[in-house]
Amino acid sequence: MAPSTPLDSPESLAETLRLMKSEAKTLKDRAISYPSGDEFKILLLIKAAAILQDCLKSIVQHRCHLGREEALCRDQRDTLLEYVRKEVEQSNINYDQYRSEPVKPKKLQKKCKAGEHGERLVPSPP
Repeated sequence: MAPSTPLDSPESLAETLRLMKSEAKTLKDRAISYPSGDEFKILLLIKAAAILQDCLKSIVQHRCHLGREEALCRDQRDTLLEYVRKEVEQSNINYDQYRSEPVKPKKLQKKCKAGEHGERLVPSPP
């Protein structure tokens, strides 16, 4: 493998942080753009946190394996960033599916009980 700029160098670290910040902003903007469905926003933010946790875990494992003197190579860093990009792309696909398949009223009506006079009663929130 060709020598690369170590992650510890200021230039490489700044580039890594810039790229990861950009990906995190994409996830944040996507979560904010949901018109409704707070549970879906929460799931997206949990997924974003899991991505960052996976990236940090990979970096720590790699550094422990190689020792303190060696750093994550550029190609390995790019692999992690590609993983983050794929997760963002998947969240975009999930978002598009979520928007194209709204909850149908029939599903809600089945869960409603009839009142004394036959009217539909909407279950009260917990």
